[in-house]
Amino acid sequence: MTALGRILQVIGWLWIAVGFFGPAVNLPDVSVFPGIIILFISRVLRKQGGQATRDEDGTELGAEQPDEPRMLNTERPQRPAPEPKPTPKTPPIPVTVPELRPRPELKPRPELKAQPEAIEEERGELLERVLLASQEVAEESQEPQYPKLATEREDGPLTSAEMIARAHRRWDRKP
Repeated sequence: MTALGRILQVIGWLWIAVGFFGPAVNLPDVSVFPGIIILFISRVLRKQGGQATRDEDGTELGAEQPDEPRMLNTERPQRPAPEPKPTPKTPPIPVTVPELRPRPELKPRPELKAQPEAIEEERGELLERVLLASQEVAEESQEPQYPKLATEREDGPLTSAEMIARAHRRWDRKP
């Protein structure tokens, strides 16, 4: 069976090679798929032929039986159990638990007596500062920060020729 599998494997590889490289050397057009199927069949035959020469326990027929069973990579050797440690001869030290003391009572926090008029005055001063700062920012933002470029058009978008000319002016090396 294994010999037939090897022959079919060679035929399958040749078929695939002719399918790929045949048109390049003016051979008739051959499909690659039958070659792939022949390869799979050859693999099956070679596997079956290899199993027929093995015994039920996985050893080959005619081979000498080993004295020890073969260890698989997934099995781990059993290690002897560690010896128990001897018990200490000294008596254990007695552990004393400290007595729990009652928690002292928490005193309530004294409340801050804020004067409402002082808070209102401070709030008013802060509000005036914020309003003055916002007015200054508003006045500054009314002025245009950047002057409008002379090349920008207001009537619509630029044409592609205008954009290319602008890019050349901007990015070309200057003498």
